[in-house]
Amino acid sequence: VEVQKSISKHNEFAPFIVLSNSNLLDFVRSSSAVMAAMSVTQTGQSIILKNGGMKSILRLINHLDFFIQREAMRCVANFAGSHRFRQYVVKEGGVETVTVAATTSGGIDVLRDSARAFSSFSIDNATRSIMIAQEVSKVIFKLSKSSDSQTQRFAALALCNICLGTLNQRETVVKQGVLRLLLFLLRYPDVEIERCAALSIAALSLGSIKNKTEIMKHGFIAPLISTTTYPDKTIQR
Repeated sequence: VEVQKSISKHNEFAPFIVLSNSNLLDFVRSSSAVMAAMSVTQTGQSIILKNGGMKSILRLINHLDFFIQREAMRCVANFAGSHRFRQYVVKEGGVETVTVAATTSGGIDVLRDSARAFSSFSIDNATRSIMIAQEVSKVIFKLSKSSDSQTQRFAALALCNICLGTLNQRETVVKQGVLRLLLFLLRYPDVEIERCAALSIAALSLGSIKNKTEIMKHGFIAPLISTTTYPDKTIQR
C-alpha cells in the first residue's frame, strides 16, 4: 500500500498505461501484472481509475496472450468485488467484456475470475438488469458446469443473486431457462452449490404464480422435499 501511495504521489502510474499499448509483448505483460497487483487494494484501484486505466484493462482482456488475459480478468474481478468502484467497471462496458471473454476463453483462470466478476456484478440491481437484458445468465449456466469447483461456486452464487431480483426480473430469468440448471445444481454433490440452488428456487417462487407453475412443471417438488432432510440447516430452510 505504501508503494502504491508513493506511485500516486509522484504520478508514476501513467507509464504503465503507455506500456499496455506497446507492441512488445513483455511490456504489455508487465503492465497487466502491475495493474492486477494494484487492483487488490482500494488505494490501487483508485490510482488506476484516476489515470484512466479501466479502458486499458478491459481492452487487455481480449488480448491473444493468455497471461495478459488472465491478469486483466483478475483485475476486473477485483474491481467488481469493490462496492465503491464496481460501477465504474460497468459504465466502461465491463459486463459486456467479461461476457465475451467467458464465452471465448478456454483458460480456467480466466473463466474462474469471470465467474467471480459476475457474482459481484449481480449484487447491484441496476447491473443485474443489464445482465438479464443481455441474457448473461446463459453464459453463467456454462460456467456453473465447469470442471473447476471454484468456478462452479462463483457461477452458482451469481445465479442466486440474479434470482433475488425484482418480480419482473425473476420471471424473465425463468423464461431464459434457469430452472433446468437449478434442478441440476440442486442435486450437485457440493453443499455450497446446493445452498445457492435452494435459495434461488425459494426467491423465484416469491409472489409469482407464473414461476410457481413453472417450478412444479419442471419437477421440483420431490427434490425440494428431499432437501428438508439434509443435515445442512440453510438448505432445509
